[in-house]
Amino acid sequence: MLEEPQNRAVKWAKVIDQTRCIGCHACTTACKSENLVPLSVTRTYVKHVDVGIFPQARRAHQVALQSMRTRAMRHRLPHHRHV
Repeated sequence: MLEEPQNRAVKWAKVIDQTRCIGCHACTTACKSENLVPLSVTRTYVKHVDVGIFPQARRAHQVALQSMRTRAMRHRLPHHRHV
């Protein structure tokens, strides 16, 4: 039998059933609250996609996580260039 190290840090994850997403942003709010994310920073976002053709159109939602690399690039790049 394998023994677990006693000083191992707990790592949490969130699991979201994408098929039941209604686009309410509760997951985004929970992530910001639990991880003490500053107001101007977003780690997760809800992508809205319109599917179908009227009158049988519907809106689909997908929760996406912004990668650490993308977040780092956004903070490094200037917002506009001076010419």
